[in-house]
Amino acid sequence: MVKIYTAKNIQHARLLSDLLHANAINHIVKNLDLQMALGELPLGDSLPSIWTPEEEAKKAILLIEKLEEKKVEGLVWQCRCGEVLEPQFGACWKCGMERK
Repeated sequence: MVKIYTAKNIQHARLLSDLLHANAINHIVKNLDLQMALGELPLGDSLPSIWTPEEEAKKAILLIEKLEEKKVEGLVWQCRCGEVLEPQFGACWKCGMERK
């Protein structure tokens, strides 16, 4: 297994894990429980990280990069006001329009 990504927080790690799972990429998420130790441990050691088998790392990294660029079809959506929103939002935070 190789470390391919360090997430910003637990929610970010879970979003990335869902993306990899939906694309049938084997992976594990480490350090989900260490977020509470932030400040006590070095930052890199307490943030969640995504690990994949070496042979799947390149595919996983490409998917994560596409998500970060907001280009993964069906995961992000754009409101008619132009705001780009992540999939967990059912309504636009900017104008209030509900997701269709």
